[in-house]
Amino acid sequence: MGSPTYSLAALAAWCRALRHGHGAGLTLVQVFRSQARNGPAELRPSAERIAQRLQLGESLEDALAVEKDRFPSMFIDLVGIGEQTGHLPEMFGELERYFQ
Repeated sequence: MGSPTYSLAALAAWCRALRHGHGAGLTLVQVFRSQARNGPAELRPSAERIAQRLQLGESLEDALAVEKDRFPSMFIDLVGIGEQTGHLPEMFGELERYFQ
């Protein structure tokens, strides 16, 4: 397993966008499709792959597991907890603060 490939600044920006979008009522598919088009450039390919998996009915936790070598393990673990507990926007907010 290699080290995560994304910068902390990009992860913080991504978490902010995910928090705002999902917190505003957009589906995860909509939010990740938007990030695939307009998010931090280095994260766009992952956002597109995640959106495709979500569209097929996978959970966010499962979609992120496929990307595990690109993200810090803490990110994947905490997003999974947020999804399981129904507190994804809040978890993205905490991750945003952490990556900043």
